[in-house]
Amino acid sequence: MKIKTYSHLAVMSIIINYAVGTGILNLPHAVASASIGVSTMLIIIISCSSFLLGQYSLDALSKTFALTRAGKLTQPHSYQMIDEADDEEKYTKLDSEPENANKPNVDFSIPNNYTTQFSTLCQLYFGRTGFYIYQIAIVIYFFGTIWGYGQVVSSSLTSVIPMTFLPSFKGDKWQCSDPCSYTIQACSDSYWIWLSIAGLFSCVMIFFNLSEQKILQSVFTYCRFALLGITCVLIIYCLSTQPYLDKSMYKEGNFVNPHTVFWGFDLKAIGSLFSSITFSQVYHHSLPSIFQPTEKKYQGKLNISIMSSSIFLALITAIIAIPGALYFANDASDLITLNFNTWTGKGFDPTAKQPVFPQIISYVIRLLPPIYVLSSIPINGLTMSVNVQQMIPDQHREKKWVQITLNLMCIIPPILLAGFSRCLGVIIEFTGLMGYIIMLAPAVVLLKAKSMCKVEFGDSKSPFEIITSKQPIIWGVIGFNLVGFVLTVYSLIAGFF
Repeated sequence: MKIKTYSHLAVMSIIINYAVGTGILNLPHAVASASIGVSTMLIIIISCSSFLLGQYSLDALSKTFALTRAGKLTQPHSYQMIDEADDEEKYTKLDSEPENANKPNVDFSIPNNYTTQFSTLCQLYFGRTGFYIYQIAIVIYFFGTIWGYGQVVSSSLTSVIPMTFLPSFKGDKWQCSDPCSYTIQACSDSYWIWLSIAGLFSCVMIFFNLSEQKILQSVFTYCRFALLGITCVLIIYCLSTQPYLDKSMYKEGNFVNPHTVFWGFDLKAIGSLFSSITFSQVYHHSLPSIFQPTEKKYQGKLNISIMSSSIFLALITAIIAIPGALYFANDASDLITLNFNTWTGKGFDPTAKQPVFPQIISYVIRLLPPIYVLSSIPINGLTMSVNVQQMIPDQHREKKWVQITLNLMCIIPPILLAGFSRCLGVIIEFTGLMGYIIMLAPAVVLLKAKSMCKVEFGDSKSPFEIITSKQPIIWGVIGFNLVGFVLTVYSLIAGFF
């Protein structure tokens, strides 16, 4: 299938679209647990780390193709041919690269007539071992993502659509919010019903041609950013005008939650937050296939695209996470949108009747997540299936029954798990563990590429290499993320005791 090339601005948009998801809607709860001060520092540091690792991906890709042309690496496997690539110009030349830069015979340019996967780079530098480690991490990451999506769809629809016809329903009013602590059996039954529907829908949609869903996917993307915008505005409005808890608990004119912790040092909470922020900024596994289709005249601006998208992601993370933590603290659901099921426009009261406008906003903000997330389950399931297929022998990979079985196995188990483990924070913590491996791969690959380039090309540098590409800084980024990995493991283990 042929695809078109695009500008560096499109690269920025694609990165943002890939990174922004449900993980950011769990951040206020994680921030409240770890304290506002510690969380603010971690958001800044992890965002900087994410930017550096994105830049390392670009630099590593450039060095890989230079080594390939020098005959030191085999040609990376090509995946998709691109319409606008010149057949005679297989490798593009960057505007920012002078004719005689460094060494005349060193070509660091990135080909834009096909795309590769990061697992291919891991295999080129670290053999089949590197390939399998990265592929397993990707598969588990997508497993956790689908697990989380199943929870978001089911909990949101359970909150919005009453199933008062269920035999287990007792009472006058349907109130289902946090699936971690359902006390009403009807809520749990409804959750399972919606989870089954989501699973059945995904099992069917995974066999459709995803290229035919382009318009639909665009609509769902707009829904996602509309949700983020509405959530930001609503949280800031509520924080400025009304209490979340009983009004008597607040100081006059101050609606910051009285349970808010501004400074604290809890290793378990910090580990959970570390993983949550990392999960909300993972996009690095897609970067080679995002970078390569860039038009040759824009490739010299790819560093700007990475920086701009990183700044946007850091800002949107902070704007939702910190005000959300200040307002709700730890008195609300993991999924921040579920908190608005009792919003009256003047406060939050589960016993009061919602006025029309607050009720509409409440429905919209809780319906948007399942609308766009439901469409993502089959896409992520198919991506997971393709990655699993790459790890099995070629003679079995093309068999139809193998493909069908793997497609279904990539949907059904994580969806079922969402029925038994329903806390979004725990799901994101677990999935975030694989996020560390995905994010660290560019740094590890770059270290190997720099070493080989030093031997082969001397002091020649790629046009994408910046001051932060020095080895001590790369090792510092790796060390920082390894600390986060250890803290997340500790947080998960401590959660069982």
